[in-house]
Amino acid sequence: MITIANKIDDVESLDLISVCFQYLAKQNPTKSEKLMTEIIAKFKTCKKLFSEGELFILSGLVRFYGVKTIITKDIMTILQENMKKNKSDEEKQNAITLIKVFSFTLKKLFEPYLIKLFDQICELITDREQVVREHTQVGVKSFMKNISGYGVKTIMPRLIKDLHSINWKSKIVNIEILGQFAFCAPKQLAIYIPKVIKEIMQVFKDPHPKVQEVAVEVLKDISSVIKNPEIVDLSELLINAISNPYEFSKSALTALLETDFKHKMDPPSLALIIPIIDYGLKIPEEGTKKMAAHMVGSIANLVTNSNDIVPYLEIIMPSLKNTLFDSIPECRNAVAKAIGALIFVINIILNSYIII
Repeated sequence: MITIANKIDDVESLDLISVCFQYLAKQNPTKSEKLMTEIIAKFKTCKKLFSEGELFILSGLVRFYGVKTIITKDIMTILQENMKKNKSDEEKQNAITLIKVFSFTLKKLFEPYLIKLFDQICELITDREQVVREHTQVGVKSFMKNISGYGVKTIMPRLIKDLHSINWKSKIVNIEILGQFAFCAPKQLAIYIPKVIKEIMQVFKDPHPKVQEVAVEVLKDISSVIKNPEIVDLSELLINAISNPYEFSKSALTALLETDFKHKMDPPSLALIIPIIDYGLKIPEEGTKKMAAHMVGSIANLVTNSNDIVPYLEIIMPSLKNTLFDSIPECRNAVAKAIGALIFVINIILNSYIII
């Protein structure tokens, strides 16, 4: 069975083998515990890339004996050792692979350990070797698909706090991790993507070109999970408008207003549109300001779920309020209508809670 598992690349098939070993352990617990000890010992001393098949078998045995074995069998200690700077590229990659396998198979049961390992995972994202960096980034994308709201809530404050560090290298690590929140489950994505985009908007003010470059990559990660086909077609222009608003915001707003939307907007779509609207409302140019206000009214009617727009109110409401007192009557009129559309959406949300 181990030989077969080592030849399989499909994750779903490997997970099935993991489940099989979970039930086989019930039939022969003594032999299974011996096998688990052998795999752990082999993993600890391995100086080359470890077989993913054997790691799935190990996860099946951990499922049977309980997650406490991650501590009692020193798996946690081995992971922490393998992720240290003085370890080989292969040992670091093996650690990330095992974390990825445990996260996939054990899901929430492994989450406390994942959070404890998070700082070391962040360090590997900026490892001096490209193969380690890329392997870690792939692993983080996999973690994010299974992480719970509690896990995200625990990790995000740490990232945001360090994002305002004066060390540009530290900023890059945190920006890259924030970008991986785009790959969260849809429920977590809707809650946390507004916070991510709010921080990314601040990042573009950083003078270091590498920081801005990584921020653009994060926007591309967000755009890769957009489900609205009209926004997908405009994603490149929207990303340019966020990273270089002075040059591209007007053309982006024009393109959005001229688009015939046949599909509702999902949270990642809003993440690319809101920063452009916010910038458009702040600049003194009358035409851009009016277009931004009109776009607010449009998206209020295009969101998939009325609750999706609420987290973004914190970003755009200050600009809307200021524009209400604009010296140009047309701008005041457009903004008043936009606020009216938002109030209508908020009333829908409030009424739904009252009915419940």
